[in-house]
Amino acid sequence: MKVLIVHNRYRKAIPSGENSVVDAEIAILHTSGLDVATYLRSSDEIAEMSGAQKVAVALGPIRSG
Repeated sequence: MKVLIVHNRYRKAIPSGENSVVDAEIAILHTSGLDVATYLRSSDEIAEMSGAQKVAVALGPIRSG
């Protein structure tokens, strides 16, 4: 069976237990013999964007809705 895990990690400056839980779930599923694919992003990526890119990210859900 194939499983896709999609998760947006919180910023490294603000540690979250949720990130650890997701990592543990991935490990457990993989150890159970499942084919685990991941799509992981991080809120840290936004901090590295230019002002125009941040506006585009904020407006993305509005345009696609």
